[in-house]
This record gives sequence, structure tokens and C-alpha cells, in this order.
Amino acid sequence: MSKFVAALPMYDWPEARGEVDAQWARLRDALRQRGVDAPETIVRRNGDLPPVPGGILDAAGEVIAPDPATLPPDELDFHQLWLSPALLFGQTCWGPMELGLAR
Repeated sequence: MSKFVAALPMYDWPEARGEVDAQWARLRDALRQRGVDAPETIVRRNGDLPPVPGGILDAAGEVIAPDPATLPPDELDFHQLWLSPALLFGQTCWGPMELGLAR
């Protein structure tokens, strides 16, 4: 079992789940062939994220996001996902990057 998580949330609509899962399987296999401990499946809800007691911290030690275990387990908070220290592979679009995710 991988210590990492991966997600492709931007276009992971119910009608596209099969395609998204197949895309992740190809990416996962390519990563594993290169020795990367890629997770078997992608996360689709907060409950799939590993807990981060005390919350997610920035380089200065300031809390920038809550512990995923404190969020509604059946929802997926994209910002929380993107800041997770366990995130190996994720997906976003220009909007969140423009609004500070890249910093």
C-alpha cells in the first residue's frame, strides 16, 4: 500500500469515471515502472485522504489547511487535496493556480 495519494478531480464526473480510472491506471503503471510508489487508485473524497494531525503546515509552520479527518468524509475539498503532504499526483486548472495555489 502506497503512502501517497493521487487524484484527477477536475473532470472526474460520474459519466467519465471509467475513463478517469483507466487514465490513472496508465499513469500509475508508468510511475511504478520508474520506481515510484504510486497508489493503486485515486482519491475521490476527504475520507480517502490520510489524516494530518494539527493540520497542514506551510514552510514557516503556519496552518494553511485543516486536518482532512475533520472535513466531511464523503465530500472532496480540492484545496485540501492540493495541499496534502501525501499528494503524489494531482490535477488542477489555471484558476486555482492564479489564485495562489502555485505560491
